[in-house]
Amino acid sequence: MYRLTTLAFVALTMPLFAQGQHEGVIKIDPSMGAPNPTAPAGQVSNNNNLVPNTHAIILPAAQATSFGNANNVIPFTWTPSHYMQVFHASDVKAGSHLMFSLGLRQDNAFSGFTGAIADIEIWLGYTKKNRTTLLTTYASNWDSGTPVNVLPRTSICIPDMPSTRPTNPHVFFFQIFFRVPFSYDPSKGNLLIEIKQHGHSKGNRIFTLPLDAQSGSATTSRIFASNNSNATVGS
Repeated sequence: MYRLTTLAFVALTMPLFAQGQHEGVIKIDPSMGAPNPTAPAGQVSNNNNLVPNTHAIILPAAQATSFGNANNVIPFTWTPSHYMQVFHASDVKAGSHLMFSLGLRQDNAFSGFTGAIADIEIWLGYTKKNRTTLLTTYASNWDSGTPVNVLPRTSICIPDMPSTRPTNPHVFFFQIFFRVPFSYDPSKGNLLIEIKQHGHSKGNRIFTLPLDAQSGSATTSRIFASNNSNATVGS
């Protein structure tokens, strides 16, 4: 089964490991509005309380109000990695969603692990691929226009995990602000995210900082490559 990290895309909504694969969760919450405009790309803020409202979107939708059934450390605390994950448009409410940041949820079975500085790039865009048709060649999955490099290569601080286990699934462990917002409209295709982790301050070795994930989702899947952030093919 696949394990995919729980993801939260904070957006202004207009008339968002272990081995194997675990399906991730996206949250789009217009109540958060835009992040601090002075916040540099890659800046992290901790324990973001993303309480749902009538406009909030979480992907997979089944994980909107509950923790996932697994955990994941890929790609952020893995060896240098190339990671891609698709989310089906049917899980996103109709309309245009301007995404400002990416949030990650602490797994509810773990606490107290230390973070690191990581060298990261992130792209968002559209694809016709879905969880069953996602190809192993990264470039081939960008079949619906040019992806947006929402976070050009930069160092981010992955904070230490809180000393207590989380009990509220609406609180996301930390949030990575984008330099370039991305406008997503589910009527135009499925959502695709690509992340390159070029290295980190713990010697580029795998370290433990388990993020919330879901195994067995029907609306998302991923590919990744270990030990090479510029790999052209994943699995």
